[in-house]
Amino acid sequence: MADIFDQLIKAQTEFAQRLGFDPKGFGFDAARFDPSKFDAGKFGMDQAFGQGMPRFDLVLAQHQKNVGAFLKAQAAMVDGAQTVFQRQLALFQQTITEATTLMQNLLAEKDSRAGIEKQVDASKQAFEKIIAEAQDLGNVVTKSQSEAFQLLNARALEQIEEIKSAYEKTA
Repeated sequence: MADIFDQLIKAQTEFAQRLGFDPKGFGFDAARFDPSKFDAGKFGMDQAFGQGMPRFDLVLAQHQKNVGAFLKAQAAMVDGAQTVFQRQLALFQQTITEATTLMQNLLAEKDSRAGIEKQVDASKQAFEKIIAEAQDLGNVVTKSQSEAFQLLNARALEQIEEIKSAYEKTA
């Protein structure tokens, strides 16, 4: 009985290694994975499915393309977020500099009426600038989201065409 279990463990280990899994750590190593080494006949899958045997190499190729599209979309989103963060940081630094300069000018002003007018003008300009910058940042976010969506949409349309052509070949 122990001999049968040893054979089963050996067969499972070999199978896992052929698929790219590390049987000791149960981790998957995509670099070692070779779909051409997957022999469904060895495991009785050809008998179970007959002529309708799934093409694992095609399924895996589809998943690799899907993952590639998701990674590109994620990169587009990260680039957009990074751009927004850098712009916000620059705006914050600029705002601090402008506020410091304004305070120094207001403190140096002898006429309180002129000081209030300067403060109102500076507040108005700051508000207009914030609105313009918010619109620009919104455009950056929209652009990165749109780019990510276009990448995923293109992959989805490509996959639909691949499925159609595979179906037409079997029909």
